[in-house]
Amino acid sequence: MTQTTTAAQSGFTGTALYIALDMGRDSWQFAASDGGKSKREATVDRTELAAGKAALLDEICKARTRFKLAEDVPVYAVYEAGRDGFWLARWLHENGIRCVVIDPASILVDRKAKHKKNDAIDARALLDLLVHHVTGVRALEPVVPPPSEAEDARELGRLLHSLGRTRTMIAMRVQSLLWSRGIDARYTTDLPEHFDAMRTGDGRPLPPVLRMELEILCGQLVHMDRDLCRLEEERARQVRKPATKVEQLSSDLNSLFGIGPIGAWTLAHELFGWRTFQNGKKLGAFVGLAPTPFASGTMDRDQGISKAGPGPLRALLVQCCSTAPP
Repeated sequence: MTQTTTAAQSGFTGTALYIALDMGRDSWQFAASDGGKSKREATVDRTELAAGKAALLDEICKARTRFKLAEDVPVYAVYEAGRDGFWLARWLHENGIRCVVIDPASILVDRKAKHKKNDAIDARALLDLLVHHVTGVRALEPVVPPPSEAEDARELGRLLHSLGRTRTMIAMRVQSLLWSRGIDARYTTDLPEHFDAMRTGDGRPLPPVLRMELEILCGQLVHMDRDLCRLEEERARQVRKPATKVEQLSSDLNSLFGIGPIGAWTLAHELFGWRTFQNGKKLGAFVGLAPTPFASGTMDRDQGISKAGPGPLRALLVQCCSTAPP
């Protein structure tokens, strides 16, 4: 990403091959240009290829031949961020191709007018944006940078949060089903053992379909509790025996007053492990703890914090502040 941005800022004027991809599940629309003034050549050099790395490399070689470009000319590629993620961008960088991933909303269209749209037109529009971006005619914003390797480490906390919410929903479903039959009971690990003795509010045993549903839900909760314990043990191990720089940071945060192992791990991986903040104001703005004043004429009032950014992280920081020493 750095190489492409630098070329755009400096106004790259050398010979290069520009390719744009509109990616589908089974096929990709491929558009290519040598960056010349003639758009007719770029329009002709558009084709549909089978989705895959081998077909893409083969088509790039054919495009070099059609445009009569040398093997050592730089190649720039672009595609929209979406379902396919960033694996293609990483693979292209490894093969010496500078790739830009853009936000689909950055493609300007007239919202009030009718306009044609298909995969070929989208690939052609991406190609024009890429040429203008690299040659410095118009900067392409916003560019979506591929996540770093630290992104995978952050998934542990997010998976715990997601599974925890799902477990709560299933447990509440069990309680609601029992309550709707006049049975005041909550989920426990031994709840299925009491199904035979349970009676509804009007004195009848549990209906067979309801009991089947309750058994399925309780079985799901048992497996989820086991998975949650395994993930929590892994998180605790990373704080207790750090093996990476980010894990060492979480271990150091755990030694501070008012920050436990869960808070230390979350702060290290979600905040300080992958970005830096110049001051406390920027940190507060990132997590939504910045003020939002409303001042206009004679009106001057504070609307409270902005609540921008991740909500669970903001709640964690509020808890840390409430336990800080006076």
